Formats: sequence, C-alpha cells, structure tokens
Amino acid sequence: MEDSLDRTGGVKIIASTDKEVYGVDEKVILTGGVSTFTAQSSYTIKLTDPNGKTTQSGVTLDKGQFLWTWTVPARGTVYGLYKITVSSDSDDANVFFKVSKDPESEPKLQPIMIEIDKDVYNSGENVIISGSVIKQVSGTEGLVVNLKPEIIVKNEKNKEVFKASPDLGADGGFKTSVKLVTGVFKTGQYKISAKYYDVKDQAVFKVDDRFSIGKDIPLVLLMETDREKYLPGEMVKITGKTSRIISVFDIDVKITKDDVLLSDATVKFDGLGSFHYDYTVPQNANLGNYIVEADTDFDTTTVMYEVVNELPPEIITPPGEEPTTDTNKPAAPKKLTDVVNRITYSSIPITIESKNVEEKIYVPKLLEGTLRVNVGDESKVNIKVTADDGTCLIGQDVDCKITKSTREGSSLYKIVKVGDTDLKIRYSGHGTKLEKFTILPEDGDGTIPEGDWNVEIVKDKQISRFYYKISYTSRE
Repeated sequence: MEDSLDRTGGVKIIASTDKEVYGVDEKVILTGGVSTFTAQSSYTIKLTDPNGKTTQSGVTLDKGQFLWTWTVPARGTVYGLYKITVSSDSDDANVFFKVSKDPESEPKLQPIMIEIDKDVYNSGENVIISGSVIKQVSGTEGLVVNLKPEIIVKNEKNKEVFKASPDLGADGGFKTSVKLVTGVFKTGQYKISAKYYDVKDQAVFKVDDRFSIGKDIPLVLLMETDREKYLPGEMVKITGKTSRIISVFDIDVKITKDDVLLSDATVKFDGLGSFHYDYTVPQNANLGNYIVEADTDFDTTTVMYEVVNELPPEIITPPGEEPTTDTNKPAAPKKLTDVVNRITYSSIPITIESKNVEEKIYVPKLLEGTLRVNVGDESKVNIKVTADDGTCLIGQDVDCKITKSTREGSSLYKIVKVGDTDLKIRYSGHGTKLEKFTILPEDGDGTIPEGDWNVEIVKDKQISRFYYKISYTSRE
C-alpha cells in the first residue's frame, strides 16, 4: 500500500511493494521512482516494525528508478504491520505491508488490524488487545490526522461491556487491555470490534468463569456427525467440543465396526476447545452400524452412524409450487439431548421414553452416566444401574450382568439382553474418581427399552455427584 507525501509540489517519490501481505522467509520487493528529474542520486530507506524498532539503509537511483529488498526473518519474527519510509531532501513516501502467520488467508492489507494474546481466558485475567493502523493523510499538505481507533467489546447478547480509544504511536501502533472482572464477564464468547474511520476489524475470545454457578458441570466431551446415514465413498464429518472451555491439545478418534478397529487418528483441538475430523467411508465398506469413539485423558464419548446402500429420499418442492409447511418455522432437529447435572442423592429414577416434539417422534438411542467422587472415596462409592424390567445391568451385586470394566483387549463393550433388546454396554469399572457407563442398542435401528430405570449410588455419607445424558434421534 502506497502513501506518498508531496509537501513541496516538486519532486514526488512514488513507491510500492510487489504485494501487501508476506509470510516468514519471503522477500519484500520495493520498487519506485520520482515524478520529475532530480539531482539527488540516493534516498534513505527506513523500515519500522510493529514494535516501533527501526532499521535504516540507503538506495541508489538509476535513471530516476530504485529497487530495495528485505527478507522476512525466519527466527524472531515480529508479526504485524510494517512501514517503509523512503526519504529524499524534499519528500517522503510511506509504504505499508504486513507479515502474517498465514499470508494465504489474507492477501489484502487492512487499514486497521487487531490481535489478542490468546483465545481463551479465565475470569480475573487481562485480555491484551494490540493492533496497528495505516494513518490517514488529510488535505493537500500531506498532514497525518491523529484520529484514535475505537475498541468495543460485546458479550453474546450483543451488550457492550468495554470501550476504549487508545492513543496511536508514531508508527500507528496501539495497545489496550480488558480486565475480566469476576461476575461481569461470564462464561461465553465475546467479540472485539475495532473501528478506524469507516474501516473495521474483529476478533473473538472466550471466557471460562471459574466462579460461576456452572463451575461443577463435569468436564466431558460432546460429539456428533453431520448425518446419520452414509453411502460408501461419502465423507463422515465428525465434530466435537468440550463442555467447558479448557486448553486441550489433542484427542484420539477411533472408528470401529463389530469391535474391529477401522480408523485411529489423533486430532488437534482448536483454541476454542473444538475439534473436526473427516472420515471417508471406503467404497467396499460393509453395510451396517459404525461407532465413532473420541477419547482424552478426562473423558470418552461415542456416537453412531450407519452405512447404507440407499439414502432416504429428499423432499423437494417442485418449481412453482408452494411448500406445505411454514417456511418461517425452523426445521426440527434430527437429535435431542436431555442432560441432568450434579445429582447428590443416592436413588435416582430415570424415565426413558419417546418424545413428541413439533409433530416428530424422537426415540431414546443412548444413555450415558458419570459418577464423580472425592479423592480417597473411590472404593467406598459404587454405581448400580437397573432397567425397567428389574435387570441389574451394572453393579457389584452378584446378580448384576456387568461388575467390572468392559474393556478387554480391543473390545470396549459387552452385550446384555433386556427383554427382546440386545444392549451394548461400556463400563469403566468401579474404584475410579470418574465412574462412567454408556448404554446403546446393538441394532442401529433399535432403541433403549423404555420405562422407569433406576440408578443407585451405593454409599454411606460420602459426597458424590452424578450426571447423566439421554440422546434421542428422530424416527423417519
């Protein structure tokens, strides 16, 4: 970007770079010339980095033209807005460019740019907002107008919670900070808007309010696929996130069928606690149900999808015909989830039944439970899960179907029959700080038997917290 200042009405310097945004180890090429003949044979080049540090060199004119290069260092790289100042005895010209970590994603230079020091903060911390602007030139005299940028932070309800107008440095840089006051900045996402003249830039960050009411929500994984049925050769898009905002590095994602491992990948979390993984169903894949398992140090979760030879037909409205449904009405979701947190008492009745929502039937497909106990109480507190027909599925009693961890070799589940339904059950085993179980039908088209189930926390006076989740899918 070129910014020439002609204060004399005489010789004017004209300069530009070969592009506006560069990456590490790339060469910045500056070319230029003068508008009329000049007796001056060399000009001064001054490079100012985003921190205000300057480096000075010179350039020789050849028939009124000049060329200057600089390579972005591979070590100790300073990212942000740079300024090249070309100076003669009577004129100055400023040229701006940016050094970016990902130059492919931002080929154009913006007049204002902001950055934050990280993506996720705890309550009580400071958000450091730094940035730079390309100062505007006003009038015919080449005067630089020192207008301050406006920084506004809004919460998820679009309510303004912070506002500042930081001073600009001589190089156009600025910095301000936001104190994340406990109780004011609740857990959630916040948007930073920076405005300079009519140009804007934005950034987002998340806050984990450790002192909020929801601090005891268990740290668990949430995961889903973009569809429930796929054809061979199609791509399964798997996405997930953590229930609370934390710093997580990676997650192990496995895909199995009938306890046979088909795919095992390590996937990186992004800065906001989410992950994405795409898996292509092989062309020769067997039809039937597949299980996706995501595993970290603190939790494991599963989701199912089905490979079919024909997808359900889509309902398409012919051209010229009005749809019979209300187009302003949002489409009913394919999945529903009931989550109940922090149950401290011993006997926990759980009613499992179909739901009728928006004229659509949702059937129970998954029951997951987590028991959290204090350190030292692991062997004194146990869980007992009983189905509607009285079958003890999990527990330490002699009549319970599962009394220890179901993980044996490559197998994660054990098959237990309740009535006419075969259930796949996964259990962590007792004596752990987090005792967990997952129950789902072995048949992908099946459901969990409906009725009044019961979870009993076998304990004396120990403190425990039980959490459970029931997932439902719509019946086509």
